[in-house]
Amino acid sequence: RDNGEMRRKTLLALFTDHQWVAPAVATAKLHAEYQSPVYFYTFYHHCQTETRPEWADAAHGDEIPYVFGVPMIGATDLFPCNFSKNDVMLSAVVMTYWTNFAKTG
Repeated sequence: RDNGEMRRKTLLALFTDHQWVAPAVATAKLHAEYQSPVYFYTFYHHCQTETRPEWADAAHGDEIPYVFGVPMIGATDLFPCNFSKNDVMLSAVVMTYWTNFAKTG
């Protein structure tokens, strides 16, 4: 059965893996070969905006407003999102993770 939505998601995942995931994994492996500490994370959440289609997944840099606590102050010109209470809680957790990583590695 032909399912356009499934094809779009599969194609998007293929392009994402090719453009972002595979190079990031290759870079991490190269650093690890030289005994450098390597840390890797993924961030799948994104805020809801009027300009982003509902089918669009998280993109590169979508964690930035959460790292800097933007959901706690509300939408800005740079981040015109409809932040929810869950976004505020997620931002608090992300800030804690990043702060702890900066402190201890």
